[in-house]
Amino acid sequence: MTAFSEKFNVDNVDVKQFADVLTLTYKKAVFINVTVTPYIINNEAAFYRMLMKANGNQPLFSQKTTMERAGVKDLEQELEESNVEMEKKAGNELL
Repeated sequence: MTAFSEKFNVDNVDVKQFADVLTLTYKKAVFINVTVTPYIINNEAAFYRMLMKANGNQPLFSQKTTMERAGVKDLEQELEESNVEMEKKAGNELL
């Protein structure tokens, strides 16, 4: 059983140097149990945001592929309706 337990966020720090500082501070040997927790993305949206950022914020999939993955049944009709709506919106923005 340890006297205290603490979580540290170690970024760019030499763990051996850190242990040496603790040893000097407490005047006795310090034993450190290091547990490394890997970064895991459990959220699909966060995963795709990370991939897009790595891809220069460019789309990962075509619009058609995205619609297929979303479960759209009639892709061609949906794409046509989407294009009509985009053209209508673009025409309204010019006015």
